[in-house]
Amino acid sequence: METNKFLTSSYKWVDWITVFDTGIPYKNIWIFAITHWNEPVWLEVFEYFEKNIKSKVTSWKVFLITINIKAYEKYIADWDIYSNRFLDSNMNRIYNTNFIENDYEHSRLKELLPIFSELDIVLDLHSVPIWDNSIWISSSQFLEDSKQFLDVENTMIWDIWTRNSLITYFLEKNKPAFWIECGNHISDIWLHNGINNLRNILIYYWFMSWDIIKNIWWKDIFEFYEEIYPISSDFKYSKIYGMFEELNTWEIYWIDNETIYKNDTDEKLYIWLLSKKIIPWDWCGFLFKKIL
Repeated sequence: METNKFLTSSYKWVDWITVFDTGIPYKNIWIFAITHWNEPVWLEVFEYFEKNIKSKVTSWKVFLITINIKAYEKYIADWDIYSNRFLDSNMNRIYNTNFIENDYEHSRLKELLPIFSELDIVLDLHSVPIWDNSIWISSSQFLEDSKQFLDVENTMIWDIWTRNSLITYFLEKNKPAFWIECGNHISDIWLHNGINNLRNILIYYWFMSWDIIKNIWWKDIFEFYEEIYPISSDFKYSKIYGMFEELNTWEIYWIDNETIYKNDTDEKLYIWLLSKKIIPWDWCGFLFKKIL
């Protein structure tokens, strides 16, 4: 286990929070990571911020928060990127769910909730098991904002307050909240993508003004349509799909205990198989509509 300030710092008696304060009060931005244990982008992006970006931040406060450090501590020795992503509950599906006693992720959420009210803007950093693409995930009310600073291959519009993500809290209060899938767990591209997007969002929201926003481009914008998850132990895709691959009308994409799932709309849908390791009752892919 590494020893560094991001694993030892605390804020108001809440562990694993590092705060950089310019002394000019107004906005607070929360950069958080380790929602799942196996997303290594967090530590190197945090370290890059401290060494190369912190001195250029001229206004307000930046919070660097490691969300699910206990899961990270448990699984880092094995470094199996396909292993469990949490201890008891999926931290990315926990908000607005019933509290469970002796559940670490619920206990951690209870610790964090008191400081949520201090935060104005949220950027959630993730990486994924199998794709190099960077994916920006936004909600419809902040799409126009995100188009001004994002640096990604694709954008997903996902009105996240329906999905129990941690950033649901901020969207419900009409506060800008975004996350980025920075790229493959085992490819260094995630570091480049994480740094660029962190830097761009800080400039856009006036935490720093030392340079211009760079590399703004987005190829396609998709809107979330449906989540794919197995409901039995007998399931399979009809074929191996790529990222945002077209599904024609009536095309079969998933068979689960003899139940057939197909595109039964009158338009094209797009499928994204996100995980190689499929676990019953845990999401493994999504369907989207292309809106731009």
